[in-house]
Parts: sequence; structure tokens; C-alpha cells
Amino acid sequence: MRKLFVIYLIGFKILNLTAQTEDIIVYSWNEIAGCNPDTIYGLSFEKLKLDSIPKELSVFKNLKILNLGKNKLDELPEFVGDFKDLEVLDLSKNEFSIFPLPICKLTKLKKLIINRNLFESIPDCIKYCSELEEVDLWDTPITGLPEGFYSLSKLNVLDLTGLRFGPTFQENLLTKFPHTKISMEPPCNCMK
Repeated sequence: MRKLFVIYLIGFKILNLTAQTEDIIVYSWNEIAGCNPDTIYGLSFEKLKLDSIPKELSVFKNLKILNLGKNKLDELPEFVGDFKDLEVLDLSKNEFSIFPLPICKLTKLKKLIINRNLFESIPDCIKYCSELEEVDLWDTPITGLPEGFYSLSKLNVLDLTGLRFGPTFQENLLTKFPHTKISMEPPCNCMK
């Protein structure tokens, strides 16, 4: 009976965490004019053709969800690393040629969507995002993963679709993440 109760508690906690971010209202930037920044937990700048992030965003310290996808961003300001409660960050389809280092300060980050960018490597500091459960790198030309990435013990989903890795790399990845759903292309003879 005690084991069933523990299983119930674990299941409840997982469902509760999922429900917490799904219940958050995500506002667009133009909807929050005049709002108290402490009351905003989700913001979207999607498809605004931004090449930089407005400095005014820095006062929204309680953000849990931030969508900066489908813009023309090539860097993140340092203040993004100050969003200590951020759980979901979407940087998809931008122009990052270098992995944005402020991400490594987001220790509560659970979901990182950073697909369709231009960077080829991820820094080892990604290990500080120890709560990461989902990483989407689809069609981002990374050539491998740093050692720190393999310490992400909570990783449930990893999307490497559109990237070609050799069989040795793929076998190693599957060994280190046996319980993670990993999407990737068939192995090639192009890389280890």
C-alpha cells in the first residue's frame, strides 16, 4: 500500500508540474502595456521580426514562459539569465550563430526550443540547466554534444531531427539517455 501511495504522489507531482505551465496565460508584447510586470508569467514575441529584444523586458522577473521564436535575433541580452523562474524558452527560427550563454543561468528551465538556428556547438555550461526535460535542436547544425549535456538526468525528449551523426555518436547517445525519447536521422558514415 505504501508503494502505491508513493507512486501516486510521484504521478501527481508530474501532472501538477505539467498543469502549472499549461495554465499560464501567454500575452503578446502589445497586450501588456501598463500592466504590473510582477503579474505577467508568460510573454510572446513570436513573429515580430525583432533583431533585438526590448530592454523593457528586463522588468518581467516572474516569467515562466518566454517565446522569442521566429524572429531575427542573433544574441540574447544578459538580463534573460536573470529570469530565475523561467521554465519554457522558445528561440526557434532565429539567427543565433553562437549558442546564447544567458541560457546557462536558467536553472529552472524545463523546455528549450532552439531549433532552426545557425550555431554549431553547445557550451558545457548547459549542465547548469539541470531541470531540462525537453530540448529541441531540430535542423540546427550542431556537430556534437558537450560532456555537460550528458549530466541532464531529467531529459525526457531530445529532438535532433535534420542532423546527421555517425553510428558511434548515436549509440553513445542512446546509452547515456536510455529513457529519453530521441528523434534523429538514421546514422551516416559522415561523422563519429
